[in-house]
Amino acid sequence: MEERALQAVQAYEARRHGRTVCCGDILQMSEAELYAAGVTPNEVTALLRFVSDQVLAEQGFSFVPATAASIHADEHRLLSTGCTVLDAALQGGIDCPGITEIAGESASGKTQLCMQLTLQAQMPPASGGLGGCALYIYTEGTFPIRRFRQLASYYQERGLTDPCEKLYIEVCPTADLLS
Repeated sequence: MEERALQAVQAYEARRHGRTVCCGDILQMSEAELYAAGVTPNEVTALLRFVSDQVLAEQGFSFVPATAASIHADEHRLLSTGCTVLDAALQGGIDCPGITEIAGESASGKTQLCMQLTLQAQMPPASGGLGGCALYIYTEGTFPIRRFRQLASYYQERGLTDPCEKLYIEVCPTADLLS
């Protein structure tokens, strides 16, 4: 299914702009553009997931299957958000182990905070981290890889050797794919 959709988008862009497209180009297309290219609504999600995986792989991200048990911490700790004001409001940080839901209005910084937390979780406890790993389930279509790399470089400056070593990313644009 992904191959047919990918071929449809490539043919459409070749007719429209006289050029070939790469995975990054497809991720920047709107759903309407994908439909215009001949991609069916059922294929859009599969295509975006396939292309997202390709882009992440090209950027050096590896995917290691993990279970909740394999990334679950055995002891109660606090994860710093990296922001002293927010940590104070949270009485020291985010309670771990556990599941924390981040909610808010559009453009309020939810994705920024979540990406920051995935990196912060890998920092040593002395730096407010957990010295562990993180699972990031991204539900907004395509993972913001450019912004993540900017944050990762900041954490590398703070001593995090390989920000992607213990990071598990799953792009899941619809609830149906969670099962």
